[in-house]
Amino acid sequence: MHPLIHHRHRSGENYPEDECPLYLTLKDGITRHIPDEIFWHADKTPIDVDYVVAALKAQEKIIGAVVMFSDTTSAHKQQALLNQRELSLAQAQELAQLASWRFDIHQRKLECSDECYRILEWQVGEPLKFTHLLRMIYPHDRSTVFTRWRKLSKGKMSDIEYRIKVGDDIKWLRERCEVQGSDDGELYCVGTVLEITEIKNREAQLRRSKQRLRELVAHREQAREEERAHIAREVHDELGQQLTVLRMDTTMLKLRYAETSPEFDAHILRMKEAIDSCIVSVRQVASSLRPAVLDMGLTASVDWLLKSFSERTGISTAFNAPPEDLSLDDARATAVFRVLQESLTNIARHAQASQLEVCLRCEDRVLHITVADDGKGFDSKVVRNNRGFGLMGMRERVLVFGGQARFDTVIGQGTTVRLSIPLH
Repeated sequence: MHPLIHHRHRSGENYPEDECPLYLTLKDGITRHIPDEIFWHADKTPIDVDYVVAALKAQEKIIGAVVMFSDTTSAHKQQALLNQRELSLAQAQELAQLASWRFDIHQRKLECSDECYRILEWQVGEPLKFTHLLRMIYPHDRSTVFTRWRKLSKGKMSDIEYRIKVGDDIKWLRERCEVQGSDDGELYCVGTVLEITEIKNREAQLRRSKQRLRELVAHREQAREEERAHIAREVHDELGQQLTVLRMDTTMLKLRYAETSPEFDAHILRMKEAIDSCIVSVRQVASSLRPAVLDMGLTASVDWLLKSFSERTGISTAFNAPPEDLSLDDARATAVFRVLQESLTNIARHAQASQLEVCLRCEDRVLHITVADDGKGFDSKVVRNNRGFGLMGMRERVLVFGGQARFDTVIGQGTTVRLSIPLH
């Protein structure tokens, strides 16, 4: 039989007769089970088999052997396909840095993929203890993780980010898990783990960069406001005084040379009118650089700003403020004033509003500013894609102080700007 059905191994190498389990059993009478081997068809093609060979005896003498086998070709192909899929899955998990695990709740047995071993820096195949994993969770994150895991018993999927301590390193993990039941009533907790340490490091770096940029912008704005205030004082004090002196001198000319020609009087009058116009322009320039009303407090400056806006545009304004004056440092007061200026400018240019309301209130050491108009509103997506810096500048001015800015708008129903700035 051996030369007919059992002559070569799967690799094609010759199968020596003295190694054949059938012949060995004929010699020693020992029953043998060979779970993974091949027989050969008459057409020289292999067949995967699982077989048992047992000796036939008569009066304690071996007189033959019986072979019982089953065709395992289909099972062998399925096992090969399963092995290939497991290998592909392991490779995919390694590339994606995505691990998987399975925890038997009743037996408290934990099974992990190879990628899970890599993330935890354990030896593949090392016995796993659930308590060991719990001790690896960063102390500040344990209560949050335990709370999420307890919710799994209620059928809720957990999706959480937490840290683990591996040696001297801190790793960030994102874990998704849920409880599943088997047909025999057993409960298992299955989950996936993605290492996101690099992502978290980049996010932290990006936050630091944004914070540095925000601090730079704040420093620039502060320097610009200080320069504005300096220029406003110089214009108002120096140039304003010079113009005042010039006007007084012009008036003295009229008094000194009272008996002159009508042409001289007309020329003096034109000079006085030109000087008066320059004085008004100087005051307007100084006010635009640094409104003097800011020195009177935030409430007074906002009230002045709204009255000037209403006189200039014809839009009706309403102002609600606390009875007591709000005590703000100069930097915050200037930021609020500039934000309101920008908001009023946007309303005048784009809103087509007939009225607006500004509200100031202070709660728990936080100043809340609301600017609401009845204009045409805008599409937030369109505005977000534009390259203008108006809304961005307003938001950045309050973010510098740890505040928040929100723009609520409905097309045809107006816009509400909501700002909050901590006072401490």
